[in-house]
Amino acid sequence: MRIQVRCLLRRGAMLTALAGMLAGTAGLATAQPVATTTINPALIVWHPLVQNYESITLRVSTPDGEVISHDFVGNQPVTLSAPSDDGTYTYELRVTPVIDAGVKRSLAAARAQGNDEAVARDFRKRKLIPSSELTQSGGFTVVGGKLIVPSEEK
Repeated sequence: MRIQVRCLLRRGAMLTALAGMLAGTAGLATAQPVATTTINPALIVWHPLVQNYESITLRVSTPDGEVISHDFVGNQPVTLSAPSDDGTYTYELRVTPVIDAGVKRSLAAARAQGNDEAVARDFRKRKLIPSSELTQSGGFTVVGGKLIVPSEEK
């Protein structure tokens, strides 16, 4: 009995620490977060803070290593229902910016000629394409089919 309680206490502390990873974890590629996060036991919602984007891709890595990907187009929240399998998950939000059709054609032509790096460098310099990727990543835990809600920091 004492061993079970000790294991449950350790597991609870570990789950609290893992759930804390979800709160506002931004990827290194972005100085500011891509989205704010709302979480309850059944659903995670990321509310985009970025503007002028084509889509946001949500990639989730499951406890067994499978990667699930879904694109959210336009100005809509990114949502994920609680996965049914217990464990620790990681996620990444990746923003696809709006790029002019002519710029896309030029990049495709440069890629076909093997000159895409030089053309992309020039386009970044001229601010026709972003200079870096916009990403945000973090993690969350599912126990008993429910998302663990991180407790508020005091």
